[in-house]
Amino acid sequence: MFKKISCFATLVLAFSFSTSLSYGQLLGLYEFDGGGDGTSWDDATNWEQKLDPNGLPLAGDPATPPGPVTSADIPLAGVVVDIAGQTALDVNVGTAAGVGSVTLSAGGALDIGRDLFVGRDGGGANGGSFNMTGGSLPVGDDITIGAGSAGSMTMSGGTASAGDDVFVNAGSSLSVTGGTLTVGDRLISDDDGVVSVDGGDVVANDDFFFYGSSQITVDSGSMIVKDKLRFDNVLTTGLLTINDGLVRSQEFGFHDGVSYVMNGTLEVNGGGIYQSEAPGPTSPVSQLSVAHAKHLINIGTITTSEVFPLGLIVSSVIVPDFFGSPNLEFTQISIGIVPEPTSLALLSIGAMGLVMRRRRSR
Repeated sequence: MFKKISCFATLVLAFSFSTSLSYGQLLGLYEFDGGGDGTSWDDATNWEQKLDPNGLPLAGDPATPPGPVTSADIPLAGVVVDIAGQTALDVNVGTAAGVGSVTLSAGGALDIGRDLFVGRDGGGANGGSFNMTGGSLPVGDDITIGAGSAGSMTMSGGTASAGDDVFVNAGSSLSVTGGTLTVGDRLISDDDGVVSVDGGDVVANDDFFFYGSSQITVDSGSMIVKDKLRFDNVLTTGLLTINDGLVRSQEFGFHDGVSYVMNGTLEVNGGGIYQSEAPGPTSPVSQLSVAHAKHLINIGTITTSEVFPLGLIVSSVIVPDFFGSPNLEFTQISIGIVPEPTSLALLSIGAMGLVMRRRRSR
C-alpha cells in the first residue's frame, strides 16, 4: 500500500516538475534587442530572454517571439508589428535600457493580455511611443501613456481597446486621427496630459476624468462617454476645446451634495458640438438642463472664441441611440448666429408693450 502511494507521489512530483518546465519556457521577460532583422516583432531572433518565471536572469534568443504569458520590453526604436497573431502578457515601450517605439500597421494584430505601458522608465529619462496606423490592438487591462517617463500614443487607423482604463499622465499625449479607441472603463488624463482627436472615435464605457491642467482638443471625429465628463482641478486650468466634431456624455461635472461643480472650462467653436443628457425625474443631478447650460455660459464655465454675430446656442435634441438607450433628450451646445444685446432689449420691451396693450383692451 505504501509502495503504491509512494509511486503515485513520485509521478505527481515528476508531472508537476515537467509542467513547470514547460510553463517556464513561456512565462518570463523578453527584451527586444534587434538581433535578427532589427525591426520585426515576429522575428524571434530580435528578442533576448531576460528573466525566468522566478525573476532570475536568463540569456539567449527564445524559440519564439513573446507569447500570451511572456512580458515584452522595448528599449529600441523602430519595432514593427505588421502581421496578425502577435501576443504578450505586458508590453513596456521605452525602459531604463533605452528609448522605445512600436508601430502597428494594417494587417497587424497585437493582443496584450494585461497592460500596455508607453514610457516605462522609472527614472524618467527614456520615453516611449506607440504608433498605430491600422490593425488591431486589444489590451486586457490598462493602457498607460506615461508610466514613469514621457509617452505618446498616436492612432490614424485600426481598432484599439482597453479592458479597463486608459491613462494619459504628465508630459504625455494621446492623439487619435483615425480608427476607433474603445475604453472599457475610464479615460483619465492628469497633470499636463494632452488628448487630441482629429478624426476617428474615442468611446468610454464609464467616465472621462480630466485632472490637473489637462488639455483636450477635438478638431473632428468624436468623443463619447456613457457616464461622467468631469474636470477636477480647483484652479480650473483644465480645458476641453471642441473646434469641430462631437463630444457627448451623460453627465457634465458633478454635484458635491451642496452645489454643482465643474472645475474646468469647456470651449465650443466652429462646427463643434457638445451634448449632455437632459435631466429626468430619476437622473443624476449633474445631467445638464438648458437652463443650467445657459447659467454656465453666463459665468464663463462654457465659452467660445467666436466673435459676434456668432455665439453659443443652447438647444434640446433627441439622440436616437445612446449606449443602447433609444431616443434620449440631450442638451446641446453649438455655435450659431445670436442677436446683439440691444436687439434683445428692444425685443423684450416690445413684448412687454404688447402684453400691456392686451391688458388695457380687456
